[in-house]
Amino acid sequence: MKTSTKAPTKEQVRRWNDLQAIGCVATLLRTGVTGTPGDVHHLLSGGKRMGHDFTIVLHPWYHRGVSDLPPARSRELFGPSLALHKKEFIEEFGDETYLLEVSNQLLTKYRNTIGDSYEKAERCSNAAV
Repeated sequence: MKTSTKAPTKEQVRRWNDLQAIGCVATLLRTGVTGTPGDVHHLLSGGKRMGHDFTIVLHPWYHRGVSDLPPARSRELFGPSLALHKKEFIEEFGDETYLLEVSNQLLTKYRNTIGDSYEKAERCSNAAV
């Protein structure tokens, strides 16, 4: 698949993994629940990806409008989907720039909490190579 961005760096892949561990930002804002699995969503400008650092995690319903439930039931339970109801999604959760700010704040807190253990694991894996 051809994309408008280059291959991600090791740090960008770490960003995605850490954000996925935190979970869907929309679910967190709606329910306070962390760890909900989701897709990495790249923010766009002029129809092109802004880059791998401009990413948030959204549950497949919010990201692509995909759910095991019928769409009407998914909307009732989860709220509007960015893919299917962009205006309503922004009204409920904020625009993507706001969600990026929230995600970056959560990422900083997450890394401050697990940072030492992650760095130790990195040193161990690098030493094993």
